[in-house]
Amino acid sequence: MPINVVPAASFLLLQALVFSPTSLRAGEGLSLSIAPAYQAYVYSEPSVMSIKGQMKGFTGALQYAFEEHRHSLRGGYFFGEAMEYTGGKCSVADPSQCQSLIADSNDKYYYGEYISQWLLTMDGNPLVWFNAGAGYRELHNDVNEASAYKRKQSYIYAVAGLSLEHKFLENAVFYTNFYGRYLIRGNNTSYTTGIGFDEDLRFTQKKGYGALLEVGVKYRMSYVDFGVELYADGWYVEDSNHITATIQGASVGKFVEPLNYTAAIGARVILGI
Repeated sequence: MPINVVPAASFLLLQALVFSPTSLRAGEGLSLSIAPAYQAYVYSEPSVMSIKGQMKGFTGALQYAFEEHRHSLRGGYFFGEAMEYTGGKCSVADPSQCQSLIADSNDKYYYGEYISQWLLTMDGNPLVWFNAGAGYRELHNDVNEASAYKRKQSYIYAVAGLSLEHKFLENAVFYTNFYGRYLIRGNNTSYTTGIGFDEDLRFTQKKGYGALLEVGVKYRMSYVDFGVELYADGWYVEDSNHITATIQGASVGKFVEPLNYTAAIGARVILGI
């Protein structure tokens, strides 16, 4: 499912305020970043359903730099109101009988990560860093339809990548960051008791990948740090295990959390102290 970012692209640099994991300050010590955020977003289960729209939120991070190392704790929260759900409306008695459905969906997700960076180039310009860490991400779907059920999806994952910084003015640096993600474990809960099932369905997803690419410019001012950044963020997660569902003790078939992908495109204006 393609992402429609044309309406947002003309003012992303003004409205998108998000933390960049690369510290704007040189040297050692603590730094703090916190900011609101804006992005175009899509979640899709091909041939099953999709949710797309604009998301707002905020992010923040605490970073400690020491010699050739950086250590960061960072997190964020995003939400979308009246996002577009396109999928099906299925019979509870016979889930194979479905009709097309378009409805609003109130979606939100949050994440937390620990990232450690090691400087690979001791001298010269540009500087190259190796990044590694781990994270947790949790997504909630809430489609505004009487026959729909709420869902929660969480990922535990590892992170590895590279960062490059090129100084082109006295207090200005161009940078790019790439983070690859490897899914350690994914859990999905479909709250199907809300539509008459005997139990909620709890799935496990064991194979998936993600990536984050950031490109930006950062500038150090007298009292605060400032930067502008474009980014692309995404996930690809394969099918879960299969679970047999029942209604009043009678089986209504096997269910699976299908292959899905998530993508977000946006911009960030970084403020730090």
